[in-house]
Amino acid sequence: ETIREMVRETVLQPSDFIYPMFVVPGKKVRKEISSMPNVFQLSVDELVRECEGVYKAGVKSVILFGIPSHKDEYGSEAYDENGHSVVDEVGELVITEPMPSLPIYLWNDPENKRYIESYFEVFPGVWRHGDWVKITSRGSAVIAGRSDSTLKRMGVRMGSSEIYGVVDELPEITESLIVGFEDSKGRYMMPLFVVLKEGVDFSDALKDKIRNAIRNALSPRHVPDEIYAVLSIPKTLNSKRLEVPVKKILSGTPLDKAVNVDSMMNPESLKFFQELATKLNNVL
Repeated sequence: ETIREMVRETVLQPSDFIYPMFVVPGKKVRKEISSMPNVFQLSVDELVRECEGVYKAGVKSVILFGIPSHKDEYGSEAYDENGHSVVDEVGELVITEPMPSLPIYLWNDPENKRYIESYFEVFPGVWRHGDWVKITSRGSAVIAGRSDSTLKRMGVRMGSSEIYGVVDELPEITESLIVGFEDSKGRYMMPLFVVLKEGVDFSDALKDKIRNAIRNALSPRHVPDEIYAVLSIPKTLNSKRLEVPVKKILSGTPLDKAVNVDSMMNPESLKFFQELATKLNNVL
């Protein structure tokens, strides 16, 4: 409503903004656009014309709703581990210029300790958003998932969203969760957890189908070490998959230090992962 008011007062025009758009590889761009709310009460045809720069598997710019879309105004970039800007490579999403939607402090953090640790510790003075992004040479951006839950095998970073895009499309699967962690012996483990559709048998044949789908669509590196069937995927109250807490639990972190259960939609789903962590630790 605030944005509509700004437009009515001609402070900004709809074309000055980036629309909140996520384009899924393999699906028609027009279909994705048609499912969006008409933020500025534009017709679908008008919205399509406004967004004609959108590409499949990428967006016109980094999705930060209500912010002018010119890079030099808010400085969205991808940084490598040394803090250098990179193009056509996956890096940390950073914002190098002030922008209206950036918070200036966190609740119950009077000394700004958590605020600085969360966003400014990795690259001093530069906002690190906590996501992997690839800024392409054509000016679009591809979000690769949370940087604190990134999968890394043989020195190659992989986004969990890539795997979800394959597994969650299988007719037998409702949804999935994948994490990567090091065990007590320093070995990297990457298990996949799936919720099956009603009536589906969790067989070796289904496991092979999942592995082959991932291998063919992505690469052998993306294939999980083990696949587990679970009743539900741990989620936040706003339905985000809890990759990092599950990763911590499987690594041996106590539940109360791994996650705030009051912020979860389904805390009972953690029982499976606690039991699996115990089994893994006993084996190791």
